[in-house]
Amino acid sequence: MTATVFNLAVPARTAAASLTWPGRILSGVVGGFLALDALSRLVWFRALVAPSEGAPTLEPSLQVLMGAPLALGVVLYLWRPARLYGAALLLVCLAGFIAVEAAADVRSPSHMLFWGYVAALVIAGLALRRSPPSRQ
Repeated sequence: MTATVFNLAVPARTAAASLTWPGRILSGVVGGFLALDALSRLVWFRALVAPSEGAPTLEPSLQVLMGAPLALGVVLYLWRPARLYGAALLLVCLAGFIAVEAAADVRSPSHMLFWGYVAALVIAGLALRRSPPSRQ
């Protein structure tokens, strides 16, 4: 008769644990993109952002007002203990971006849909990188 030995020190690999790294990668890509967007809003590059004729532009003070919460949301989103608060702040910021695009009377709905797609990626990254349930 052979005895089966179970190694209790190593938890069994679950489906949630296998999706943790893709969630971290997705969160990192989305966080990096939003961090660059926040940087471009906080540091107003007039030479790089030349408005075209008749295009609506935002005042630099409004850009900073939109960039500061976005930067804070990115930092909280990428910091593991506060990721839920960061995701909530990012979703509020992205909803604000959609509202600004709608108020600016942008003729193309793709500008507003873009921020909706980014919000969906924020939620997907948050859902995929959740910690697997601990066994105690």
